[in-house]
Order: sequence, then structure tokens, then C-alpha cells
Amino acid sequence: VQGQSPSCTLLLISVEKGAEVTITGNGTIDTECGYNNSFGVDIIQNSSVVVENGTFTGATTGIQVTTGSLTIYDGTFVQAETIGSAAPGFAKYLINCIDASFANGTARIYALGGTYCFDPSAKPEASETTYVPEGYTVIREGNLYKVEPADGESAVAKIGNHTFATLAVAASVAKDGDTITMVSDTQLDSAVVMNKELTLDLAGYTITGSASALSAIAVTGNLTITDSTAKEEPVVSPDYETVDYEAGKIEIASSKGAAVSVQEGGQLTVEGGILKNTRNIGLGVHGNSDPETWSNHPIDSTATINGGLVLAQEYGIGVYGNGAVLNVNDGVSSTVD
Repeated sequence: VQGQSPSCTLLLISVEKGAEVTITGNGTIDTECGYNNSFGVDIIQNSSVVVENGTFTGATTGIQVTTGSLTIYDGTFVQAETIGSAAPGFAKYLINCIDASFANGTARIYALGGTYCFDPSAKPEASETTYVPEGYTVIREGNLYKVEPADGESAVAKIGNHTFATLAVAASVAKDGDTITMVSDTQLDSAVVMNKELTLDLAGYTITGSASALSAIAVTGNLTITDSTAKEEPVVSPDYETVDYEAGKIEIASSKGAAVSVQEGGQLTVEGGILKNTRNIGLGVHGNSDPETWSNHPIDSTATINGGLVLAQEYGIGVYGNGAVLNVNDGVSSTVD
């Protein structure tokens, strides 16, 4: 797709009204017409674009995110020859986020791969973060920059055919309806927020939360936790002293919180897997506990347990505040103290 315009006010593709677009193959989007207001793809109205391949030659901007998200797994982003070295400062706008600080949460760029004529890890103006998330690094090769998983980082999760160096990145780029499948054990530095309609398949692996965090997983969207490798449901011994169950775990050693916390109106369904806290509680469901507003403003956080095992030191499940709901249809909860 190529465009030229004497006025150099040119938009080749507009992604609108919540659309989801995947760009793949070896095609080229080229806006080679100077450097005033020329860009190839504009993402607006909470839409999303996934780039799996292709070449984007921008006079000013190859892809711009106004509101929505851009996820780059591969591809090449270079400046148009009409600019060349005359305006090298424009190279950093080949991918551009209108909300450069990501402060409003309405626009985000994730560079998880690809080749660029500028350093995508350099922080945009007024931003405290970069397009390259934790777990990924930038390698310079001549005048180009390549994004790759950081040294020593292997994939910990996958969505479809795409793998991710961290669970947090997988949760961030996932779309409603996706399944995040673990492919290795992982240690978290902070709680991973699940704020969409997702399924988390533990697949026999362990997610270990930080002892200083309030939870390993914080559910504010609609999350289903399962384990595709679990062959049987938990079996409780006749004397109620032991539980036999082999499955993946979400584990934490936190005296402050729970392995999984449901909050801000989140909805959790547990179909399988183990939620474990060796210092406090396994699962927390949080409604409104503010003494000034709780009576009139319920926060409808809900957990439904259909299977799996909750293991905890103090008590298995805590339900707090106006609006918090716990439904137990099956499964096992076991505590030490």
C-alpha cells in the first residue's frame, strides 16, 4: 500500500470502532511523501492492530495509536527515502502513541520484536515507560535496532502461536476471549492484573508471587483459572488430614494478602489448579470496605469455585465488604492453622 500527496496530509488505513486487525505476510505500507502529517495506519476508538510481519516505511509515522493498542511481534520500520538524513529526528515517530505517557490508559504500544531505524526502548517525551516492556531488550546492529527477549529469558506463557517472556506482558496484550497458557514456571516481581475476559491455563506450571505483594494475581476483569494437565479432581483422605492433587499452582508467601485477589468488581471462576499461600490466605474476594461509603455503594466482586484446591496457612478464603460474593460448587479448601 503506497500513498503520495503534494500536500503531505495522508492517511492510508484507519482502524476504527473497536476493530481488531492483524497485519501479516511480507507486504509494505509506504507513506513516502515528505514529513508533514503523513502516516500509514491510525488506530482510533479503542481498536487494536497486531503486526506479525511486513515493512512500514513512514515519512513521519508508520503506525499511530490515538486510542487503542499496537502489538508488534515482527516487522521492519524504516524512514522514507524522501526524508533520508534531512530530518533524522522524525525517525522516532515511525511508531507513535498520542498518549505518550500511557497515563490515561487509552493507548499503548508493545514492541515485542521487529527491526527499527530508531531505538524503540528510548522513552517517548513525558513518558515514564517505553514501548519495549520488561523481559525484552534492544540489540543494535549497525544503524538498526532489533527487539528480542532479554538474555536468559525464555517463554513463560503463550497465546495461540505467540509466546511471551513475562506473564504480565501476556496479560497486557491479550484480548477478550483469549486463553493464556503457561509454558514454564515463573517468578513475579509484582501482582499481575487480569482486567479482561480471559482464561489462565496453568498447564502444570507454578506462578510464584512476590512475598511483598498483596497477591500474585489480581482479578479486576473476568478470569477463569484452569489446568489442562490435571487428570483427577482433589482427593481428600478419610481422616481429612491430607489432600492428593497434582496440578499447576499460583503460589505466594505473603502475610499481607492472598495468592489470588478478586477486586474492583472482578469475576473469578476456578475450574482447576492450586491457589496456595504459605503465610496467610489463599483467595480473597473484596467488595467495598470503606467505612464512609460501603453501605450505599457495593462493589460486586465475585468468586465461583467449581474445582481445584485452595491451600493456606491461616484460612482458605476471605470474603470482605459490601458486594463481595463467594459461590462454592465443588473443590477443596485446606488450611494449616
